[in-house]
Amino acid sequence: MSGFFDGVTGRDIADARDGFPQFAIGENIAFIDDVRETTSKNSGKAMLEIIFQTDAGASIRHHIVDGEWKLVNLKKLMAAFRIPLD
Repeated sequence: MSGFFDGVTGRDIADARDGFPQFAIGENIAFIDDVRETTSKNSGKAMLEIIFQTDAGASIRHHIVDGEWKLVNLKKLMAAFRIPLD
């Protein structure tokens, strides 16, 4: 299985369109607890499973599936946690 980030550069993510708003960046308090490369059971595509923990102790799973919104969703994740693109 090839890696989820194979061929993806910081410039690719920075240049990704902003997409549609699902959650406002900065609206929630959470931290990334774990990130796993896995395969979507529905589509069979490579994906990242990101597990967040909130300050209230809730665990939230978020999936970024390889495809149309991959770079947009990676950009939103990296911006939300101030992760540098390079």
